[in-house]
Amino acid sequence: MEKFINALLILLGILAMIFPNSFLAPTIAVMILSTAAIILRGKITYNYKILFFWLVLSVIFVFYMIGNTKYSSFFPELFFKYCISPFCWIVIGTYLKATFDYRKIIKLLSVISFFSLGSVIVLYALMSMGYISIVKLFFANPNIDTNKLGFTLHVYGTLIFFAINFKTITQLFPKFLVILYTLLFIITIFLSGRTALILTFLLGVFYYFIFNFLNIKKSVAISMFLMIFLFIGLAYNYRMVEDYFSIDLSQYIETNLNKVKESGGEERSQQTKEIIEAIKNYPYGTGFDEVFIIRDYVKRFNYEVLILATIMRFGIITFIIILASLVSTMGWNIRNLFKDRLENFWLLGFISILLSSFTNPYLESIAFQWMFFLPIVFMAKDNVKISFT
Repeated sequence: MEKFINALLILLGILAMIFPNSFLAPTIAVMILSTAAIILRGKITYNYKILFFWLVLSVIFVFYMIGNTKYSSFFPELFFKYCISPFCWIVIGTYLKATFDYRKIIKLLSVISFFSLGSVIVLYALMSMGYISIVKLFFANPNIDTNKLGFTLHVYGTLIFFAINFKTITQLFPKFLVILYTLLFIITIFLSGRTALILTFLLGVFYYFIFNFLNIKKSVAISMFLMIFLFIGLAYNYRMVEDYFSIDLSQYIETNLNKVKESGGEERSQQTKEIIEAIKNYPYGTGFDEVFIIRDYVKRFNYEVLILATIMRFGIITFIIILASLVSTMGWNIRNLFKDRLENFWLLGFISILLSSFTNPYLESIAFQWMFFLPIVFMAKDNVKISFT
């Protein structure tokens, strides 16, 4: 039974990390089957603090869902997304923590991230060769103009979690794989045009340098020299890159700088203003209602600025409960951020997904919720155990 569960979880990792949202129905099916198998066949000692907060927040979410009848047809979907799916990821995370050495888990996830990076390059190559129908299996509306950077894929959400964990890769893999991983990430960032991915990768490199500086390692000088050399080389030869790929790098850079200035772009900036105004007027929450700016004409309550949208929907008090649950379960990890601990992988990934959630609704997607709940489980202080019946 244990082998069956492990096989299901590997399949779930592939679906949720390499092809998130591309095969959502199979992803959900495997997630539910894995959870059911763990609960039925394994006796697990759970972290009851995490389960308590999950239960309290689920009751609050249901209250706000029921209170808004305008979108009652979406209630089953929202109930699964906000209540059932988090529970599944908590159970799966607890099983992984109780069963495997944390180093093996982090290494396996990092290996899968290699394939996530590779999938971007393979799909871009297929699109360049005209196989648009194959690419559309993985993303409904990819950018089909190969002369314009900003190739849209769901997998960038996964890579945001790993972009900040550059140091983890240097701890787990030999140098040639670290170099390959870095090159793949730079190419992917170049193709993606995603500001959040660019910023988290730079933050990860910055953390690596700062960590090494604080620990007085000689490799810092060499690493900094190589990075500076790389950026100078790219800057010096950017015209050659533009001519070869038939793209406008200056426009690419200007677009991303503007996104940073406007907090994710003009539309997100406008959303932020409208939602903040709604929070001021309804501090106890609006439920699943829309503000003036509409981004999805089917689910009119969906917004990219997820953190603010959560406060607007469920109120300031609920948001304080969420913060309290996070601080009480894993806040102790922050003081260890600059210690040489592989476990910082979870904290750094969690920080990156929280930062990106200010302008991206990744946590509204079931396939991406592992980036939120697995770190919570792994960073909580406990001694989870499992035995199979």
